[in-house]
Amino acid sequence: MPETTVTKMEPTPRIKKQSFSRVAIYSRVSTRSAAQLHSAAAQVSELTRFAASRNDWRLVDIYMDFESASGANTRGEFARMIDDAENGLIDIVLTKSVQRFGRNTEENLIIMRSLLKSGVVVYFQIEGYSSDMPEAELQTSLRSALAAADNASHREERMWGVRRKIEDGTSELYKRPCYGYKKNKDGVLIIDEDRAKIVRKIFKWYLSGKSIYGIKKS
Repeated sequence: MPETTVTKMEPTPRIKKQSFSRVAIYSRVSTRSAAQLHSAAAQVSELTRFAASRNDWRLVDIYMDFESASGANTRGEFARMIDDAENGLIDIVLTKSVQRFGRNTEENLIIMRSLLKSGVVVYFQIEGYSSDMPEAELQTSLRSALAAADNASHREERMWGVRRKIEDGTSELYKRPCYGYKKNKDGVLIIDEDRAKIVRKIFKWYLSGKSIYGIKKS
């Protein structure tokens, strides 16, 4: 009877299922002014504490853009976040609000759908909902529209204030020294006699028919 050979089979290791979600914070402010930088730090600090309050969340990255969403062609950190999501590096994007996330309603919805296809959920902290909820797109559409209307209203108010100050002569624009003027000790514009001589010559040359190029050569 031939000898039987017994081959010992090693048990197949079980892959431990991930017990937490990998969370990334996205923060955006319009400029790099001191006030806006403080706002960005406050956003990230608050969102970090919010993420830490969840035992099933682990913060893995922070993305911060310092530019206006409406005026920028590209947001470098936003693009990096999208790439990381598509490459399976994050599970949840935590952001302060709808207004801080995208440029407008259309972009918000497109990005939300794209991220969901990659298995990534966007959570809006102030509004308290996530992009995988049934009413998420309706909520986002309404809140994006309200934010856009609010921004337009504030912009109109600022422009009205500028126009009003120009009309009544209190605008700081009038106090900005241009060539031929300087400020006195009280901050009032006065004629700078040394440069005023050059300004008078330029006007004289222009009125005599000289071109800008001819004046520059003179």
